[in-house]
This record gives sequence, C-alpha cells and structure tokens, in this order.
Amino acid sequence: MEQERRRTPRFQFIAPAELVDDASGARIQSWVADLGLHGCSLSVKGAPRNGSVISLKIGTNPRESFLARAIVVHTRADRAGIVFDAVAPSSLEMLSKWLAQAKFPTHPA
Repeated sequence: MEQERRRTPRFQFIAPAELVDDASGARIQSWVADLGLHGCSLSVKGAPRNGSVISLKIGTNPRESFLARAIVVHTRADRAGIVFDAVAPSSLEMLSKWLAQAKFPTHPA
C-alpha cells in the first residue's frame, strides 16, 4: 500500500472550484473533494496534465472564497491532486477557518 506523503491531514470538504490553466488559459469547473493546509483533491474531468501551473478559486461567495496559485501533482480518471504554491493572506485566513470547522479526515486510498 502506498504510504501517505502529505505534510498535513486532509479533510472532507465539498465546494465548487474553478481552475485556470496558466499556460493555455483554459477554464475548468470542478468540485473540491478534500482539503488540507497545503493542497486539495478535485473531482474534475479533463484536468490539466501533471506539473501544470493553475490559478485556483474555491467557493462562489466573494467574501468566503479561496484563491491560490497551484500545481497539479497527479491526475486520475476523474480526480486531480493539487498542491498550493502561493496563497494570499486573506485566502489563508479563509482556509484556516474552513479547516477549523472540518470534522472528517480523509484516509489514503
């Protein structure tokens, strides 16, 4: 079984997300499946390839949204693993708030 490589735990978290591939400008709508301090998993069809740099927005309410520059670290049929690369302080506050409210940690598959 593959050993967990994450620096911090991930929690179940369902929210709409939009990614924009920095290279192509392609916009992709998706859903967050789990969320952690350093990254997330997205349920997405047609994810950018591994190593792609993206702009990520989680949430639809401008007052309660998260924005980050991120990198796609792995993709599977309908899921992408994302690591956050640059997060604005206001987005880090929102992320911290969401994680403080999270109750169900995810476990590696």
